[in-house]
Amino acid sequence: MLIITFSWASRDPRVYRHIEALRQRYSLTVLAFGKPRQPNIPFFRCMPEDKKISATTVSDQIRSCYLHLQHFDLIIANDIETLPLAFELKKHRTKILLDAGEYSPRQFENDPVWIKNVQPKVLEICQEHLQRVDGMFTPCQTISKEYKKNFGQDSTVLTNATHYQELPCQQVSDSIKLIYHGGVNTARSPHLFAELVDHLDERFSLDIIAIGYPATVDSLKSRFSGHPKINFVEPVSMTEIVSFTNHYDIGVAFFPPTTFNLRYCLPNKLFEYIQARLMVAIGPSPEMAKVVNQYRCGIATKSFDIKELARELNKLTSAEIFNYKKNSATAAKKLNFEHNQEIITRTVANLIDAH
Repeated sequence: MLIITFSWASRDPRVYRHIEALRQRYSLTVLAFGKPRQPNIPFFRCMPEDKKISATTVSDQIRSCYLHLQHFDLIIANDIETLPLAFELKKHRTKILLDAGEYSPRQFENDPVWIKNVQPKVLEICQEHLQRVDGMFTPCQTISKEYKKNFGQDSTVLTNATHYQELPCQQVSDSIKLIYHGGVNTARSPHLFAELVDHLDERFSLDIIAIGYPATVDSLKSRFSGHPKINFVEPVSMTEIVSFTNHYDIGVAFFPPTTFNLRYCLPNKLFEYIQARLMVAIGPSPEMAKVVNQYRCGIATKSFDIKELARELNKLTSAEIFNYKKNSATAAKKLNFEHNQEIITRTVANLIDAH
């Protein structure tokens, strides 16, 4: 079985979880920018010197290591851009399983350069290859429906839920600790952090674990430098983030819908906050709001006005926050990788058995 990803396998949560779900049952090989986190997995590197990845440049590289001569029963293609390579490596009985972590045709729709130079190629790949795949995962119902509507391809929802961990619900003191961890690109409106904290009462403070290009992270740190209630914390690995954040009270995931994917995101951090036994604070992002409202593990505002989020947080007592955290503890037993692992293994077994 071959897993293809144009990313660093050790840092890609969905790739990591695919390997975890399958490595005890199948012989895996990984083609990626860097080695997977798990040991003893055969690995081939694909990284052009100019860092501009494409199926053509990777194709040249895999021929030098004879990967194209091997037969795989199943190829898991992570994200749309790997599909041309997956079909190039496909033999007569090979099955192709696509894991579409985003709605790729609109991934960077706020970037005019991407719209002009990249989107046409993404659409071409979708139109040429999507209906040829044997199976497909998507991260949420809305994205699943969007692929079906535009390309006629059915898919199975596989959320970004992380591993279950036995962790306590930490008591909430008079000093309420907020945490945001993840990307800080402009599409995610990180400038709102300061506005949020400035409208919160004296009980609240915010820590940020910022991930992104060094220049972007440095710019954000400089912008908030000296703010008495915003602190930057050094990143930890994705396998440590849940236990590391367990001592916080509220996880923030407030994303004004600057793109289609942000509007309907159901991100890793939501499940990591829940697994860390935190209350969750979000905007009216439909997919996240369904989870938060179903499990009553936090608050979802009615608008993307950051001042509304501040007002709702200011209303809360420490006891109410603790109750939300207890609800996250309940949700953590259902929203986890262990449940998703069954979806992965069942899907893979059905595809392989169909040979």
